[in-house]
Amino acid sequence: MFKNSIVVIILICILSADESWKVYDDSSISTINITINPNTLDWIYNNVESDSLHSVIVHFQNEHITETIDSVGFRLRGNTSRTSAKKSFKLDFNHFISGRDFYNIEKLNLNGEHNDPSIVRSKICWDIYNESGIIAPRAAHAKVYINDNYYGLYISVEHIDDSFLKKNFNDDSGNLWKCLWPADLTYRGENPENYYPYYGDDRPYELKTNTDNYDYEPLANLINILHHNPESLESVLDIKSTLQYFAMNILLGSWDDYRYLRNNFYLYHNPSDDLIYWIPYDYDNTFGIDWFNIDWSSIDPYTYNVIDNDGRPLTDYLFSLPRYRTILTHFMSFYNNNLVNLDSLNAGLEEYQSSLLSAVQEDYFRTLDYGFTNNDFIDSYGENYSNQHVKQGIKEFIISRNLSLNQQLIFDDNSPIIYDVDVSHNIAIVDQEIEISVAMFNEVENFHFIYARTDDLEWQTIDMNYMPDSTSKYIEDHDRWIIDIIYEEIGTYVWYLSATNSHGTERFPKFGFKDLQIIPQAQIPTVVINELLAKNETVNSDEQGEFDDWLELWNYGLESIDLSNYYLTDNPNNSMKWNFPSDAVIAPNEYKIIWCDEDQEQGAFHTNFKLSSSGEYLALIASDGFSIIDSLTFPQQDEDISFGRLNNFDASWDYMSPTPGSINELLSIQDTFYPENFKILKLFPNPFNSNLNIELDINFDQKDIKIHLYSLLGALVATKNFKVNRTGVHSIPIDFSSNDMSSGVYLLRVESGNFIKSKKLIYMK
Repeated sequence: MFKNSIVVIILICILSADESWKVYDDSSISTINITINPNTLDWIYNNVESDSLHSVIVHFQNEHITETIDSVGFRLRGNTSRTSAKKSFKLDFNHFISGRDFYNIEKLNLNGEHNDPSIVRSKICWDIYNESGIIAPRAAHAKVYINDNYYGLYISVEHIDDSFLKKNFNDDSGNLWKCLWPADLTYRGENPENYYPYYGDDRPYELKTNTDNYDYEPLANLINILHHNPESLESVLDIKSTLQYFAMNILLGSWDDYRYLRNNFYLYHNPSDDLIYWIPYDYDNTFGIDWFNIDWSSIDPYTYNVIDNDGRPLTDYLFSLPRYRTILTHFMSFYNNNLVNLDSLNAGLEEYQSSLLSAVQEDYFRTLDYGFTNNDFIDSYGENYSNQHVKQGIKEFIISRNLSLNQQLIFDDNSPIIYDVDVSHNIAIVDQEIEISVAMFNEVENFHFIYARTDDLEWQTIDMNYMPDSTSKYIEDHDRWIIDIIYEEIGTYVWYLSATNSHGTERFPKFGFKDLQIIPQAQIPTVVINELLAKNETVNSDEQGEFDDWLELWNYGLESIDLSNYYLTDNPNNSMKWNFPSDAVIAPNEYKIIWCDEDQEQGAFHTNFKLSSSGEYLALIASDGFSIIDSLTFPQQDEDISFGRLNNFDASWDYMSPTPGSINELLSIQDTFYPENFKILKLFPNPFNSNLNIELDINFDQKDIKIHLYSLLGALVATKNFKVNRTGVHSIPIDFSSNDMSSGVYLLRVESGNFIKSKKLIYMK
C-alpha cells in the first residue's frame, strides 16, 4: 500500500524540481548521525525546557542521499517527550546559515515515539493522509546516532513551515498558525490582538509566518463569524479540509486534537482564495493508545464527550447541521471502506514490522520509559494486545473501528451536496477550453452549469457530466463531475452550479456568482527577465534602505509595454502569484527593478515572494494568467553576485557583477563567483574510512594542488600533493590508510597558490 504511492510522489516531485521526496522516501531506513560537543549535549539534557539551538554536524544517508552538513541547529522538541528517556529532536538547516536548506527542506523533526511500542502509529497516519490526497506532512523512519552512539529508531516528520506551504498551496505568502492547548476557537472579541498567544508559555495560536506583521485578523475574523454569523462559515473556512481532518481522527483513534483536547493542529490562511485551511499535526496517540479509559475504536463519532466542560464551538456547530454531518459521514464511510481497514493496511503493517525489527531490537532507549520489550514491539501490531496506556494492538483497533463505525453512520441529508469545485482558468483567451471540475454526492436528477455574459445576462445552461475514477484513493475523484466549456466572445461572464433531486436543491455558490474573464489572444511583449540577485547584502537598497532580493526586467523592443495585468511567480503551480500594479509601463530599452521581499506594503513593485538563494523557478506570465512570457530555473546563488543574461537578451545565463538598471556585466577575474583557482564540488564518502575522493572544479591550467588534513586541535595529520594539467572537473582519490587516525571530525584544507578552501569531514575507523 505505502510504497506504490511513493512512486507517484517521486515522479511528481522530479518533474517539479523539488528534491524533498529523497528525504522522505521510505524504501529503506535512513541513517542520521549527529556530531556534537559532548559538553553541549550534556547541557541540553540538563536543560530540557530550553529551545536554544546548538551547532552540530549532520551526516544523512539513505538510498538517494549521502551528505554531511555542518552548522546545523539542534535542540530538543516536543512536550512530554522532553522529560522522557528517549527524547525527540529538531534539526534546523538555516538557523546558522541563513537561506540554506537540505533538499528543499529547512527543518527536520525527529520523533522518538517513546509512547508507542510499535514505533509506527504516527507513520501509518501520515501514510494514510498522503495516500488520500489530504494536505499533511510526510514521514520516514530513521536510525539516529549521536556522536556515533545509537539513540534508536525515530520517525522523521516533515516540519510545517514556509517550505511545506510552498509545496502544498498555490500561494505560500499567507499566515500560518500553530495551534496548541487551549486552542478551542472561543470568541474573545473582534480585536485581533485578543488572539495573540497567552497563558504564559502556552501558545494556543502561535503565528509561524509573516511574524514581522503579526497579523491575526484572518483568524479573528474566522472566530467572529463562527460565533455570530456561522451560516457564512464557508466564506472564511475551507470546510472540506476541516471535515476531512475530523473524519480521519475518528477513524485513526486520534484524541490529542481540537475536538477532545483543544490541541495539535495548524491553520493556514491562503490569500489566493481568502480561506483558512486545516492542517493535521501530531499522531503518536492513535490506534488504541488511551489515557482516559475510553474505547476510541467504538466511540460514537458524533456525540463523544470532551475532556472539559468548555465546549468546542466549531465542532458543536458543524456536527449540529445535517449538511455538514452528512459530508462528515460521507468522508468517514469512504475512508473506512477504502483506506482505514485491514484489507488496505495489513500488508503495509506486516512490511513495517519486518523491516523495522532489527533497528528496534538495537534501540535500547525505547525500553527505558515504559519497559517496552521486543515482544511488545511485535505483539502491539496484532489483534490481542494491551500494556499500560496501549489498550489495543493496531490490527485489533482497526477491525473494531471498522465494524463499529459501519453501524454508527447516519446520513441526515439526502439532497445533492457539492463540497469541492475547481476551475482550470479564471482568465482565459477566446476559444480556449476551460474545465470545471466538481465533487458532488447523493443522487441527482439535474446538474447544470449556468452562465451568462454580464453585459446581457442571457443565461445559458449546460449539463454536467459524471466522470468518476473508482480506482483513486481521493474521495473527490469518486464524486467527480466535469464539464469543458469554450467561450467564443470576449467579455466578463458569471456562472453558478445547480443540482436537484426529489429531496432538494444544491446551489454553488450559495449566494452570488463566480466570475470568468475572456480576453483576446495575448500578444507576446518584448520584455524579459534580465537579471536577478537572490542574496543581496550590500549591492543596492530599496526605498526603505533594505538590501532585499530583486529581479530586473528589460524591454528590448521599440514600443512601451504595459504590464498592468501581467504576473510574476516563483511557483509553477501558481502562475498568478503576484500581479503587477496598474500603469506598470516599461519604456523601450528601459530596465525595471522588482523587489522580491514579501513586503508589498512598502511599494507597488514589491512582490509577495522572496528569491531562494538555493535556486528556484521564476516566470513572467501574460495577462491570461497562464501563458509564459519568460522563465528560468536559476541555480544556487552567492551573496552580492547576480545571475543574468549574457549580452542581455542572449539565451545563456551566467553569474554577473550586479548592474541593477543597466546592461549586464560578466564577473571580473577578481570577483568571480567560482573561486580563482578551484571550487570543491564534492567530498565522498563522508564519513570516510581510509579512502576519500575529492571532486574539484579547476579553473586554470597547470596548477599545483596541496591537500592537508588537520585535527580539530590544529595538528597536521597528513599532506598530499597533486598537479592538474587542464581546466574542468577532477576527481582526486586519496588513501589515508597509512596514517594513524582516530575516529572523529577533521578539517580538510585544499590550497592552490594563494587560494585556500576548507571543509569539515568525519573519519570513522
